Amino acid sequence: MGGLISMYAICEYLQVFGGAACLSTHWTGIFRADNNPIPATFMAYLSSH
Repeated sequence: MGGLISMYAICEYLQVFGGAACLSTHWTGIFRADNNPIPATFMAYLSSH
């Protein structure tokens, strides 16, 4: 889950980090399922940051 923490760090602490390599085999919410709020929440977070 190193890619996820790298993505979080660059989103939340842009003034500290100049870039991040966000490679992960575990992207939260990548698989769609009926009534699964995680993909939409994940994309909303990325859109706002």
